[in-house]
Amino acid sequence: MIVQRNRRPKYTSTGRHSGYQVEIHHRGLGESKALSAVDEYALEAKIENQSAIWDKRWGQEQLKKSATENAELAVSMTAEYQSLLTRCESILEHTLSIDDTVDWETLKRRDTFSDTESRLDEVKYLKDGYPAGVNDIPLPQLPLAPKLENFAREITLIDRLFGGAKAKRATQQDEFAAAAQRYEQAILVPGITTD
Repeated sequence: MIVQRNRRPKYTSTGRHSGYQVEIHHRGLGESKALSAVDEYALEAKIENQSAIWDKRWGQEQLKKSATENAELAVSMTAEYQSLLTRCESILEHTLSIDDTVDWETLKRRDTFSDTESRLDEVKYLKDGYPAGVNDIPLPQLPLAPKLENFAREITLIDRLFGGAKAKRATQQDEFAAAAQRYEQAILVPGITTD
């Protein structure tokens, strides 16, 4: 808010340096003041002192201004809410002045009901108590159990000579065991134990 202008050294008529001077201005208050001092430190102290005085005045004016604005706002809001309260108070009076009863007789449907289209055929039962004519739902087929021969590996003469046959048989056994485990998991039904 405070602006310094024309800070310069001050000289006597004989040309001797006699101090410093500055012109300061407070934008909010619109005031200006010229300050001078023998050395720069004293000039800075005077500037800070004047700034504090102006800032205090500016704060007081802002408080007065905001209090005035708040009072104006409060008056306008009070008038608005009193108008709203008056409208709310008249709602009951307005509602009671209108006959808004519902005539239920006019809302009733009087068409005839026909059930010929929606009639279900009567269910006939067999001697064993099951309904007749109901198609059985086919159960899903269980997967075929894995067979060891399906995992057979061809063992060549080179495999027999250099020991590869044993590794191929071990791979065959591992693959068969994994397939058998998958098969057992596929046919198990949750919640049913086989003893």
